[in-house]
Amino acid sequence: MRRTRTAADSTCGWCQRVTQDEDAWSGDIESAIWLGAPVSKSARMLCRSCGQQLPGRVENAIAKLNRRVPELRLQMHPFSNSAAIPNLRICVDYFYQCKSARLAVNAANNVSDLLLRFEHDHPVEWGFSGWKNDLIADVVLGCADYGDEVERRRIAEYWFTRHWAKEKKAVRQNAIENNDRRRRAMYAALELKALRANDSPQLTTSPTDSGPVQAARGTNSELPPNAGFWDVMWNAFADSVANMKWTHDLDESYNSYAAFVRWLTNNVRNLPYEPGKGAFVQAAVQKFRRERPRVKLAERALLEICTAFGRCYKPDREHKKIAYTLDPSKVILDVVAHRYGVSTGLVGKVRAEMNKKNPRR
Repeated sequence: MRRTRTAADSTCGWCQRVTQDEDAWSGDIESAIWLGAPVSKSARMLCRSCGQQLPGRVENAIAKLNRRVPELRLQMHPFSNSAAIPNLRICVDYFYQCKSARLAVNAANNVSDLLLRFEHDHPVEWGFSGWKNDLIADVVLGCADYGDEVERRRIAEYWFTRHWAKEKKAVRQNAIENNDRRRRAMYAALELKALRANDSPQLTTSPTDSGPVQAARGTNSELPPNAGFWDVMWNAFADSVANMKWTHDLDESYNSYAAFVRWLTNNVRNLPYEPGKGAFVQAAVQKFRRERPRVKLAERALLEICTAFGRCYKPDREHKKIAYTLDPSKVILDVVAHRYGVSTGLVGKVRAEMNKKNPRR
């Protein structure tokens, strides 16, 4: 059964302001609590402005925990993103798990497994945990357990193999995620979000001459080559929403695109065949302008939607009526994907990853 949405689900636990989902901080509320933020016990979310204050609390929270438990040796990782927010509870939990495993039977094997799991499941917290270094040295040098030389060497080699296999996979994945096609798919997915945002009256901003679309299309506004995919994506999204620099006109919205697609679906049999071709496009645009003068769509957008409709249109064998009603979202996805020169499948994959990474968005 789906849980009923309560006031706590939409109220910032820090400033107590009611917050829309698009303005919510995407991090874990538990991380904020362990950083000493004044968050209410019943809080389930933070607003984005409060979440942006958390990086400044990390160093002080680490210092307090280190004074309380010196063996933790938590540290500000020099290679981590400055905006990364660790969940210090996870750092502490794994410290005590590894400490207990160090005293148990078959210590080297247990500690090795815990370290590998910690590194794989919690890479941010791994970078902040200085206590792990001694345990890694014990495992690699064979000092974590009493046993014959062959067994200790096997465990050390196993840890090294798994660790560097993970590093190699991360480098390969980063190269895949930062290629040009994937970045263009990312901006196509963000443009779909911007079209939906235009349906919300509270989003009213003026255009400027800068924005991530220029970077996506290879102008002088290049993205850092060493930037992580998700860092680039969310930084670009924040910058793009602020500047509203897109390939669509600012007064166009997702609903206006969908209205034209539905109109095409209902009138396709009254227009010259074949959908997507010259005669069909010209007749459709002229007739739609006469019948729906209040729908705000630029001429370019109408032509693109007509062409995309032709690509998505699947007539039956008689060529006289459509085989099924076209879903407007399918046509709009095709329009935006073609603007950036990528496939709809890749855009859909990136959108799924965005939703998984930040479910509130």
